[in-house]
Amino acid sequence: MNEPSIDYTSDKIANYIEYLEETYDLVISIDFAKRYNFIYGILRGGGTKLSKYCEHTNMYCGYVKNDDARNRLCMLCLAFAMKKSRHKESYVGTCHAGVHEYVRRFNCGGDVAGIVNVSAYRDKSIPFGQNEWYDEGMKNESVPYELLETLIPPLCAMLSEFVPKVRETSSKNMVYERMLVYINEQHANVSLDSLSKEFNYSKSYISHMFKRESKYTLKEYCNRLKIEEAKVLLEESNSSVTNIALAVGFNNFSYFINTFKRLTGETPLAWRKRVTGRE
Repeated sequence: MNEPSIDYTSDKIANYIEYLEETYDLVISIDFAKRYNFIYGILRGGGTKLSKYCEHTNMYCGYVKNDDARNRLCMLCLAFAMKKSRHKESYVGTCHAGVHEYVRRFNCGGDVAGIVNVSAYRDKSIPFGQNEWYDEGMKNESVPYELLETLIPPLCAMLSEFVPKVRETSSKNMVYERMLVYINEQHANVSLDSLSKEFNYSKSYISHMFKRESKYTLKEYCNRLKIEEAKVLLEESNSSVTNIALAVGFNNFSYFINTFKRLTGETPLAWRKRVTGRE
């Protein structure tokens, strides 16, 4: 019997973090490596539940980060943690502000894509009474390393599944958006051959990707652009319908008439007369 597949969506990852925090009184955050910083924007821009875990939320960390100089130290500590995670899968460390924390990496292929941080554990060498934010924000207990070695690996496994999917989707969307710009500028002369040469993807890949993203075939999409351009010329110029058909890229006049009528419900002459009063 096959095991059910797990859908590693951002909301399901967020739900698991929420469960860990509520059940085990943990403070969890996620940091992405520099080359995966675009994921921050995707999560925050989409208003996802996971976005709230992309920053350290305990009150003491917030207090420290409000100071520019100390915030820069936080960034240096993060860079060091990423570097260390290339060589150690998990470890317990102490940041510049005296916070003990558990750190575990998650991957994207062979890369360290980021780290999961479980923090807010007090440095026992720091006496009470020196900083009220520290006293209130830190737990007076040791990092529960063995417990976290059980609870956090499943979270990292989910993130290791999630990140490549986000990267792949983002990459495809960027290619599609670049193609749209090109098509909107060159639609009279666009073909699968020209797109394949321009973007270095196979014609089959472009055809399937474009249909998936736009819901139209490339030919249908370009025809719609041509008809919109023809409507502008019909309204604003006195050119004949034949010349307008040629101007927007239709070499077959009958095909232009049929396409125009299919998309607008009228022939070009009927459309011009209704909109402008001219024939």
